[in-house]
Amino acid sequence: PSILADVEAALGQRLPATLRTYYSRFDQWDEFWLDKCVLSVRALVEGPDWQISSERFGWVESVDLAREGLERSDWWVIGLDRHGVDLYLAHRETGEVVWRAGEVVERFTSLSGLLHRYASSLEEYAGELAARGH
Repeated sequence: PSILADVEAALGQRLPATLRTYYSRFDQWDEFWLDKCVLSVRALVEGPDWQISSERFGWVESVDLAREGLERSDWWVIGLDRHGVDLYLAHRETGEVVWRAGEVVERFTSLSGLLHRYASSLEEYAGELAARGH
């Protein structure tokens, strides 16, 4: 069996289609924006990044999640800022992605939506640098 199948067995369910698509083509994406990373498929269930992300998600008060419309058991951590507070959560059923930095910053319909947002930010930044002659 594939690593993806092993991870899904450990999770007790298949990943939503958008995450399955991503993890069937890629594994992790370190530093997609500064120290932020998309976890490897294996890190969804084990390893140092899993440990860090699980601890950080555990620190978040359930009352804070409820206020944000999130039920802890409905979400997996799929990404984090290794040196900051940011967590990227994916809904277990829909694949919706939430960016949390102490609180919900932004919601995306999928992981690709999140990554597109960061790619667009890079394009804007490059355009600003070019306009200033850098």
